Amino acid sequence: MLVLTIFLILISSLVAETTQDTIIAEKVPEWGNVRIESFVAQDSIPQNDTLKFTVRLIIEGNIDDYAIADPSTPKLSNLELVGTSQGNLTESSDGKTVLIKEYEYYFTPVSVGMAYINPFRINYVFVPNGNDRNLSTTRFEVKVSEAIIQEKETNWGLIIGIVLLASIILVVVIILFSKKKRTDPEVKEIVISPEEKTRKLQKEIEQKANQDPIKAIEGLSKLINSFIKEKYDIDIASINNEELAEMLAKKGLPGSVIKQVCSANNQLNSIKFAGTPASEDDFQNITLALETLLVFCEKKNKEENNE
Repeated sequence: MLVLTIFLILISSLVAETTQDTIIAEKVPEWGNVRIESFVAQDSIPQNDTLKFTVRLIIEGNIDDYAIADPSTPKLSNLELVGTSQGNLTESSDGKTVLIKEYEYYFTPVSVGMAYINPFRINYVFVPNGNDRNLSTTRFEVKVSEAIIQEKETNWGLIIGIVLLASIILVVVIILFSKKKRTDPEVKEIVISPEEKTRKLQKEIEQKANQDPIKAIEGLSKLINSFIKEKYDIDIASINNEELAEMLAKKGLPGSVIKQVCSANNQLNSIKFAGTPASEDDFQNITLALETLLVFCEKKNKEENNE
């Protein structure tokens, strides 16, 4: 009887552990934990004022698990883009790491009446399983009123203060320069990684994407080819997609990253050789594939440097 009791207790423990593991597995999010917020500073402005539009992407968990494509310029009606800015904020909430990627856009009205900021998408890939997803902003309407003319007064106190401050700084710089001993600066070799170089070129291409999307896609194609050639010594132009997937797998890339790269390469070949018209979605998907590849490589570099 005692043996039977012990046997039943062991069986119950195993079933409980299996059930608990199943529950935990079911809680793993398919798309990660990402949400989007968007808002305008005000819903009515004079024609000579500037409107601030903010988009926030809020990511919970391991930041390195996400490859995120920067959003394109919103489609506007009766508004003109005059400036943009971007910043990241990392904080901790309930023991979890939260990254807030904030994009700010500044617009000026074109004419009196109604102005609109239409929805646009931000695409991302959840790297652990290779699932890609897009999040959409809200549509906003803003009332534009007549311009407000403000009389400008000359602030002589401020002008005098600036002149005095500039004079003091100039005197200090002259004194320090006269006392400085001239020595030959030590020349240090600056090594730029393939990832850093690629990101810089990617930024330049994305800034010109709205002016010429087709040329931007051609630029991304060359950028992906040159990065893979430099990083893995693989010439994409001389092989097909099946060979590319096999060679990337041998280099240690996971299936989720290989899937994104091969899909982008297939799109590029369709545009280049089959004459398929290029679209904004093509540009976003190809950008996302490059971002997924760079995030994986940067994460791997970080792990190797910490060893």
